[in-house]
Amino acid sequence: MSNEEKDWDKQLLSELRGSSKYNEQLEERLSFASALNLIAKTIIHNDNTLNILRSMVEIVGSTLCVDRSLIYKVDFTKRQIIDQCEWLNSQTHNVISFRDTYSLIMC
Repeated sequence: MSNEEKDWDKQLLSELRGSSKYNEQLEERLSFASALNLIAKTIIHNDNTLNILRSMVEIVGSTLCVDRSLIYKVDFTKRQIIDQCEWLNSQTHNVISFRDTYSLIMC
């Protein structure tokens, strides 16, 4: 194999690697767009705030492929962070809930 052919092969491999990364990024963006559309549909078709929040944490958690997703309310007058809802990935073992009320005051 000549040096020109080797250089061409290296360039082609480099371009294919770049293309693969681009495709991964595109797939991730499409996944996020799909999740946002699903959240919008949930909001439009549901009038119960708690159900909307529960759906949102599940959609976000599933989309990001994480072990949990949470929404907290911050109450600055009480200096607390108060859990609103939590989704735990059923595919992840030994996941412990973090639902609780936490103080904003640091010791």
